[in-house]
Amino acid sequence: MISLQQIMARSRLLSGVPEFARSPTEILMGLSKLAREEQFDAGKVIIQEGEPGTRLFVIVSGEVRVTCQSKEDTVVLATLGKGDMFGEVAVAIPNTPRTATITALTAVTAFSISVEDLDRMCAEHPPVRLKLEALAKKILLLNFIKRSSPFSVLPQDKVDALIKRLKLLRVQPNTTIIDQGDRGHYCYLLKSGSVDVVLKRASEEKKVATLFPGALFGEASLLASSTRSAAVISRDVCEILAVGKQDLFDAVLTDRQLASHMMELLRLRDRPKRNPDVVEQVVRQDERGEAVVLKNTMAGTYYRLTPEGKFLWDLLDGTRTLRDLSQVYFEKYKSVTPQAIAEVVGGLGNAGFLESSAWNKSAQKLLVRLPPLAKATARIKKALTVVVMKRHVDEWFARWHQRIVRHLFSVPALVVEAGIAAAGLIGFSIMTPAIIALLPKYPPTQFLSLLPFLLIVGVMQELGHGFAVKYFGREVVGVGFGWRWMAPIVFVDTSDMWLESQQPQILVQLAGLVTSLVFVGLVMVPAWVVGASHHYSVYAWVFSAASYGIAVIKLLPFLRKLF
Repeated sequence: MISLQQIMARSRLLSGVPEFARSPTEILMGLSKLAREEQFDAGKVIIQEGEPGTRLFVIVSGEVRVTCQSKEDTVVLATLGKGDMFGEVAVAIPNTPRTATITALTAVTAFSISVEDLDRMCAEHPPVRLKLEALAKKILLLNFIKRSSPFSVLPQDKVDALIKRLKLLRVQPNTTIIDQGDRGHYCYLLKSGSVDVVLKRASEEKKVATLFPGALFGEASLLASSTRSAAVISRDVCEILAVGKQDLFDAVLTDRQLASHMMELLRLRDRPKRNPDVVEQVVRQDERGEAVVLKNTMAGTYYRLTPEGKFLWDLLDGTRTLRDLSQVYFEKYKSVTPQAIAEVVGGLGNAGFLESSAWNKSAQKLLVRLPPLAKATARIKKALTVVVMKRHVDEWFARWHQRIVRHLFSVPALVVEAGIAAAGLIGFSIMTPAIIALLPKYPPTQFLSLLPFLLIVGVMQELGHGFAVKYFGREVVGVGFGWRWMAPIVFVDTSDMWLESQQPQILVQLAGLVTSLVFVGLVMVPAWVVGASHHYSVYAWVFSAASYGIAVIKLLPFLRKLF
């Protein structure tokens, strides 16, 4: 027989449960009298997911863990303790099986209330039924999100905040939920039913996927700030949860794991399409097939494709995912290389040669998170780098090439230039022992006056590249200058040479090197003539040593690429 003191203690515990708060004392007392005290050892499964539910529990002491089974793993939903209630979903909503498994973490004492007793109480005090039903629906929604949606990676507090913002919609069969080409303000989480993803091309419609409960759709256009890339049409009666654009942004910006998950989802679903501003040009044809260079006519950028890359490029018509591309690639080459395919598509996307949500700059900015050290390094590099680019300079290069510089590419001129460069190298080598012996007499700060002349050598080398581009009839895309880290920079954009074969590209690179060698030779030959004891010779040697070193440093990346 339960004592009055026990009834009063249970009543106080019940009154602390939000759903029973403000219930009349006589109802709480009546439930407490009918409640059954139960004890469970640590590790005991109190409720098993999927079973029918007949009792509701309130914890008197101890702790329990709430879990549910997802498609791949067991998901921990919560840990409950004294005063918490569980088992209310199956009791509050008729014919609903247990939605989670409850396991005792410690020795647990709880009292339970049968569904029959609860129904009698709710009949006498209807607000309790309404509160229990609202709680049950919230728990069902929480379980659904944690069990099968992309938002399952969010911590509990962020899931709770998201649930408060969701809008539950019910749509009839053959309803267009999303229309291709529209600008959207929501993405949708499919709670029940199924939908078709349909691509519209002129008068043709093609179903490319069918989505089932747990699927998220419509997020790509929100993350990429673009129009809808496909239509989504309900197949049957569906319940969908609408997630607002700002709510989606808040979630991915505050949770790195969700951002990474969303980026992976975008890449798997993306159907990249060739940028219409890109033109192709064949630069080589051999036993492996054609090698093609792509040119983005709006951005003035280039991308070289291998024969395999060209095969993939031709498939990028906006209807194929990475998985589809892998299947077609396997049929052609009888090899499965999804990573290589992803690298080709990713390279094209990052370079701006594709219309793609996964490689869209807005999506990348939202979803791609650098580690703190890498982020700090990138910020420092950006702060210490200033580059000014001037385009539309090809006419200037063409004019001076036609007037004067083209004569420097004649055979006699090249022989003279080679002689000057060789004489400078020979003089430098012969004078090196004597100059090294004299260097201790000169403070290092005296040689700082040579820095402007080294910059001139850099300018001359870049001009050599530029005029060599004009020799081959290609466009000088632009010139740039600025500051990177602790040194000034100057460069000529010779990327239009990508449309030539490898030999002209090599010659353009060598033209810059030869120009600097000739310039240094003109400085070094007089020093060789006057002898090492002259001050000019010491400065000329230091200047030449620095110039040769810079030339080698600039040449190394080209040699690595070549060999």
